[in-house]
Amino acid sequence: MKINFIYLLVISVFLFCFCSHKIAIGVEDPGAGIASPSSSLELKGKIEPFDPNLLLTESIQTGKELFSDPKLGSEGKTCISCHSDTAKSLAGKIQTYPKFSKIAKKVINDVYQINLCLTKPMKGQALSPDDDRMSAILAYLKSL
Repeated sequence: MKINFIYLLVISVFLFCFCSHKIAIGVEDPGAGIASPSSSLELKGKIEPFDPNLLLTESIQTGKELFSDPKLGSEGKTCISCHSDTAKSLAGKIQTYPKFSKIAKKVINDVYQINLCLTKPMKGQALSPDDDRMSAILAYLKSL
C-alpha cells in the first residue's frame, strides 16, 4: 500500500511539473519545436518556410555575385580578373582539394586556396571558413 502511494505521488509530481512547464513555455502541441523540412523557422525576424534547396540556390547566387565584387580585395581586382571564363577555368577544380600547392609548398584545402587568391593577387582579407561569404563562394564553385 505504501509503494502504491509513493508511486502515485511521483506520477502526480511529474505530471504537475510537465503541465506547468508546458504552460510556461506556451507549448500546446507535444511535437512543437521539433524542426522538420516542412516546419517554419524564424529567419531575420520573419517566419519563412524552411527550404534547403532555396537556401542553397541563394548561396550559389551570392557566391557568383561575390566573384565579381571588388570589395573582397583592395586593389580593385575581383575573382573574375583572373578567372574571366569561370565555368571553363574552374569547373570541377574545387572538388580536387585537398591537394599539394606549389605556392604554399604544402597540402591545402579549398578554403586555403580561396584565401590565397583573396590575399595575394586581390590584396584582401582572408575569410574565416565559417564566414557566410566563404560558404557562398564554395557553393558557387562546387556548382560549376
